[in-house]
Amino acid sequence: MDLVVDALTRLDDCIERLSAEVLSNEGANATDAGRAAGRLEEALHTFVRGHQIARASHPSKDLEHLSKEGRRLIMGVYRHFLKEVLEWIDRLVNALDDPIKVAQATHAPLDKDVTLSIKLTLTTPSQFKRLHEMAHEVVAAVTAQQPVLTFWNDSEPPAPLRSTPGPLAHLGALAFGLAVAGKAFRRHRY
Repeated sequence: MDLVVDALTRLDDCIERLSAEVLSNEGANATDAGRAAGRLEEALHTFVRGHQIARASHPSKDLEHLSKEGRRLIMGVYRHFLKEVLEWIDRLVNALDDPIKVAQATHAPLDKDVTLSIKLTLTTPSQFKRLHEMAHEVVAAVTAQQPVLTFWNDSEPPAPLRSTPGPLAHLGALAFGLAVAGKAFRRHRY
């Protein structure tokens, strides 16, 4: 999950800088564009690396059916975001390659200056809902498997304490983080 949030954060920063330093800057040169392209490539590499890590992961022996499904869903989240970003890059490259054709396609008047807006819209992956449900299932299952530990002294009544859920609880944190990332990156980017 941390890799998804990190990749989205890097991408957000990269697009902001690309827009400010190159696309909105008439004085930008090939060096500025090269640096921006390198940053974009690095941000995309973060997505690809996360997808590769998810693909190479192995299901946990505990709750194996949830681990396999969770892995599949996480890989779907990466593919969802990568598809949207790659479609945006394709539109951006087309606009840079032939801005007049793009302006004509949007019915912009060509007799005066035209500003083209190439929006990147990141939508919430459909996998988020099931990941959220799975997080609750995993936490409930792991909590049910953990023994109740009791510590007390003579001056206080006994108070049951549960041990920490363990590694499978990370799936719950993952679903929560994905939901937060989905809400945080639902806004439009230009």
